[in-house]
Amino acid sequence: MSDGLNVSIEPSKYIAQPHNNYTSKIIINTTPELTFRGAGTEYTLYLQANFEGESRTRGNDWIRVLVEGEETVPGASGFYQPHGTLHKDSITLESGEIGETYHIYHTGGVGIREISYNVYRITGKRNVLPMPDEEKLPMPTGLSVNIEPSKFIAKNFADYISHITVKTSPDLPSGEYILNIEILSNGRITEDVSLIVNVSENVI
Repeated sequence: MSDGLNVSIEPSKYIAQPHNNYTSKIIINTTPELTFRGAGTEYTLYLQANFEGESRTRGNDWIRVLVEGEETVPGASGFYQPHGTLHKDSITLESGEIGETYHIYHTGGVGIREISYNVYRITGKRNVLPMPDEEKLPMPTGLSVNIEPSKFIAKNFADYISHITVKTSPDLPSGEYILNIEILSNGRITEDVSLIVNVSENVI
C-alpha cells in the first residue's frame, strides 16, 4: 500500500451462516504523505473475500480511489476511462532494418471488452475519428507493421502491452512515414496514436 494511503475493513473476519447477508465497512484514510500528479492520482484496490481454510477465492471486487490535488479540474472521473500510450512514438531506421516499440493499454473501469488494432499510413493530418478516407495512404511496398497481440480480452483496471514491430526492406525509399494506429473497443474506434517512422538510405 502506498505511503499515506490507509485502508481498513470492519469487520474483517466473522462467522458466516448459510443464506445470510453480511456487511463490512471499508474505511480509506489519506495523509499528507500521499503523493499525487497533476489533477489527481487514481489508486485501484483489489478486494478478495475468502472462506478460512480454503485456497479458492469466493468473491472479488475493485475499489477506485481518486486523490485530488490542487489542480483538480472538472471531469476527474476520466481517470477511470481507458487510455493508451506508445512507449516510443518515433522510430529511426536504415532501409532493411527492423524497429520496435510497444503500446500500453490501461483498461479503466468500463467493463470487460475486446480490444483490437488497425494500422495504416496517413498524410500527416489527424482529425476527429474516424479518420477520413482521403487522408489514408496505401502502405508502401517494403514497409510492414505487426502488432502482437493485435486482439485480446481486457478486464477492468489492468494494463496490457502489445509489441509493435516495424520491418523495412533494403529497397524502401528513404523518407518519413506517418502511421496511424487505431484502438478499437468491441469493434468501435475509441482513440488513435501516431507512430513516425524515419527511414534513411542504407549506406554500405
